[in-house]
Amino acid sequence: MPLLKISVVSSDEARIRTQAVLDFIGLPDAMERQIDGLSMFEQHKVALARALVNRPAVLIVENIDSALGGEDLARFVELLQRANRELGTTPVVTALSEVSVPGADCVIRMANGAIVEVSNATVNKGDAAA
Repeated sequence: MPLLKISVVSSDEARIRTQAVLDFIGLPDAMERQIDGLSMFEQHKVALARALVNRPAVLIVENIDSALGGEDLARFVELLQRANRELGTTPVVTALSEVSVPGADCVIRMANGAIVEVSNATVNKGDAAA
């Protein structure tokens, strides 16, 4: 539906792009399944597919750790990193607690509305403002 309403692509193109993104997230049969038949992790993957199908430059993922934990959270973070590498989508992720993000380009930790730590920052000199 987002493709038809937002991107205004043909129904054939929408099906092709939808199947490609479902293959990318590892749920090629998700179009045929009911939401109540999906695990919480699979539901998050489908939500990610809905976001990626429009090929965004930036993807905001809020409170990534609110419903996923442990191995599912780690696998979802890996999927976001793969979307960055393979699709060029930059994920901007917030979390309620400290989440390990090995290989992240930049991790900014905040407390009480202030930045308390910046690590792994990779900013090109030409991209830096003031």
